[in-house]
Amino acid sequence: MKKLIISFLIVIATIIAVWGQDTLSISSKSGWRVSAEGKIQRLVNENWEVVSVPTTQTFSSLCLLSTDFGWAVGKNSTMLRWDGEQWSEVLVFANEDLHSVFLLSREEGWAVGNKGTILRWNGVSWEEEVAPITENLVRVESTPTGVVQIVAENGTVLHRLGKDWKIQPAPLNSAKLSASAKRVE
Repeated sequence: MKKLIISFLIVIATIIAVWGQDTLSISSKSGWRVSAEGKIQRLVNENWEVVSVPTTQTFSSLCLLSTDFGWAVGKNSTMLRWDGEQWSEVLVFANEDLHSVFLLSREEGWAVGNKGTILRWNGVSWEEEVAPITENLVRVESTPTGVVQIVAENGTVLHRLGKDWKIQPAPLNSAKLSASAKRVE
């Protein structure tokens, strides 16, 4: 497990990307991303176009499992759900900016943000979970073995054991994961 976490952190430390840009490739000619300006964009005919959303808030992350299911998160706990046709705002009971969202399935996902904010998607609603730290959480991902991990702004890594989040101190100072790409087939 220690080897896996260290490998994860090395990947975090070596990724060079712009904060706030999440890119998801659906095919070689279509995809989604959050621009550096916090706008949701869609790749159409090899051009990135800003997509209409029901809010003026800016976004920091998106995750789509398929062409008809995904989430985007951003400022002031703003959350949008993609249904294949449009983005719809969903109210959550959190007050902090959200920086990252990750879905394992249509029934399980996480969003993280400032002051240790962790939200868990249960397939019906987003519920707040207790974080063992109050640092700003900047990224949530899953390892190849299915372990969900969160990276804090100060480099601390949290991993989920059962229903609890545990701290795994990072061997690297201020390691940040700020962008990722995932292909959806």
